[in-house]
Amino acid sequence: MFKPPVRPVVAAVLLTVLVAGCDSASDGAAGNPPGSTAPVTTAPATASTPTPKPADLSALSANAILARTKASTLAAGSVRVRGVITEGGTVTKVDMQLTKTGGQGVFSAGGAPISVRVIGKTIYLQMTEALIRATAKEEKSSRAETEAMLKLMKGKWLKSTKVEEGSRAIVELTTRDLFFKSLFAEIAKLRKSVTRTVDGVPSIGLTDGGQTLWVDVRNGRPVRLESEEAGSNDYLAFGDYDRLKAPKAPPARDVIDSDALGS
Repeated sequence: MFKPPVRPVVAAVLLTVLVAGCDSASDGAAGNPPGSTAPVTTAPATASTPTPKPADLSALSANAILARTKASTLAAGSVRVRGVITEGGTVTKVDMQLTKTGGQGVFSAGGAPISVRVIGKTIYLQMTEALIRATAKEEKSSRAETEAMLKLMKGKWLKSTKVEEGSRAIVELTTRDLFFKSLFAEIAKLRKSVTRTVDGVPSIGLTDGGQTLWVDVRNGRPVRLESEEAGSNDYLAFGDYDRLKAPKAPPARDVIDSDALGS
């Protein structure tokens, strides 16, 4: 089955925050407001040479199209992934920009947005008040401790460089190769669906029985992943290929190093 690496990330973020604790203080200017949608950082346009019209992939077998899709995703320098995933009654919204070296964006679970930047294996998280209060409740923190954490994290990014189970899930969500490796894992009994226009792109569907991945019929690039479950609104949409820049670290004055807090 197509497996987008979204579901484990909420738990991973909470784990990262819990490990960091709230026993330190820091001052500094605010960066992007927590929960704000990360700006789409597009790379400068470059002159292109006209290329021959690509062949229509719909005549190929499902497995052959999938092979072309895997190759095309790894050939793309960057891609934007937006959508909604529901599990256990929790709705997670995602808007991420993936590049070869990392990614950035915003995802939210239960209405609490979290801004994320990942550069290599270094993770930066900017949390909303709602998430901080939920974390404090999980820790059974006192009111004073909760208010101290809110003051500490206002306008700040929590940095972590330790590669652990939780942080691996966040890196996987935001790095192009790791994201698609997870997406294409354990696919069985793949079949072709119909050809139709999806998000303005001529596409053909690849169905594994639970989800349909619509890919550009001209080059195999993913366009949209949809659930086939009745009543489900889950989806991931792919776009802005080769148009996004790799993320940059937040200013040092806006960063709190969770590793230095004893995690």
